[in-house]
Amino acid sequence: FTQAHGLYTESLEMWQDYRTYANRAATYLKLGVAEHSGLLEASGSEDAEMKLLYSCAASDAARAIEMQPDFPKAFYRQSKAYVGLRNFPRARLTVERGLRACPGNQPLLTLLNDLISIGIDTEEVG
Repeated sequence: FTQAHGLYTESLEMWQDYRTYANRAATYLKLGVAEHSGLLEASGSEDAEMKLLYSCAASDAARAIEMQPDFPKAFYRQSKAYVGLRNFPRARLTVERGLRACPGNQPLLTLLNDLISIGIDTEEVG
């Protein structure tokens, strides 16, 4: 995923496209998951790196949403980034925004149901 991330970054230097931002967000998510899976004895610096990866994923997905407000993958990836950051209420809000923009999108509906099933509400978002 590191190589894909580099290629998406190079591409964005030449041409800014919502799909490329969304795809680079996906690489940040994959890198964050890979980092997280090795965190059983996590040090503070590894935890900070993981948070940075998820924050970058959320930022790239936000850029994709700005450029293409009805692109469901961007909402999904931003929501997953917030899950990685343990900001579950923000993840749910993002999923709900995505479903307003992309009604009936199955991955977003599944993620919403997952968040609801673990009791995530949006009232905690400041």
